[in-house]
Amino acid sequence: MKLGRVIGRVVSTIKVESFEGLKLLLVQPIDEKKNTVGDPIVAAENIQSSVGDLIFYETSKEAS
Repeated sequence: MKLGRVIGRVVSTIKVESFEGLKLLLVQPIDEKKNTVGDPIVAAENIQSSVGDLIFYETSKEAS
């Protein structure tokens, strides 16, 4: 798992059917000292995260 901070929301005018009901968030990856690492990513979520929250996220095949 990776650590990140939610820095915004993403609005999509057209979504893939399997994404219906999910929010898209802009997440800044961070390290254990809360320093930014790399570029922000877009993440789909369904657990009510909001801007400013620290989250754990998965990428690649582990995310499925």
